[in-house]
Amino acid sequence: MVQASGVKMELEDRQTYQSRKRQGCTGSLQKRGLTEAVETGKGIGIIAPLSHKRKSEIVSLGYSLGVDFSQTWSCYKGEDLACSVCDSCRIRLEGFREAGRTDPIDYRKVLTGETGYAG
Repeated sequence: MVQASGVKMELEDRQTYQSRKRQGCTGSLQKRGLTEAVETGKGIGIIAPLSHKRKSEIVSLGYSLGVDFSQTWSCYKGEDLACSVCDSCRIRLEGFREAGRTDPIDYRKVLTGETGYAG
């Protein structure tokens, strides 16, 4: 999240931004004075305090902070139930397993066998 001129925005990667700029989709950014900051990278800071942690560490930290993981979502599929097979679901399930916890959300399909996932 970046704050510049009192406006917060999620940053897209520079290539996506450049592509959209060529397509003329940057009017709102230009109005907010963020175009130069995005193009040059100056004045932009990205804070990702969990990026160096394993998913199991994030799960453990979340539980210690009282996070209700039943209210969180990771699945790429966007269906009523998490799929358990997309990369995001697999990483999430592995994180809960390594943390010694059971993921509280419902999954459409549970992976078993050599992967060791359980839902």
